[in-house]
Amino acid sequence: MFYHQMGTRRSKREDFDDICGETSYVHIQRKKIQQLVVYLPLVTIYLMIDNKVQPSELAVIAKNVQKINKEKLNHVLNSILMHGNF
Repeated sequence: MFYHQMGTRRSKREDFDDICGETSYVHIQRKKIQQLVVYLPLVTIYLMIDNKVQPSELAVIAKNVQKINKEKLNHVLNSILMHGNF
């Protein structure tokens, strides 16, 4: 159910890409943790982060995740799918 909801959220955000531009990442502040959702071309990266991490640090984390290049990502995804390591 969780993954279905994540896909639905991404799809809804993409509905606004033409009007507002693409979503790079989403930061959600909760009482116990922070959530960081980073959108890459093929996948959505979902991170749960300690509340002690400052928003400026979260932006750096998001930018570093976005630097993952397509070739490396394809290699990881193919490795997981081919070998069933998930």
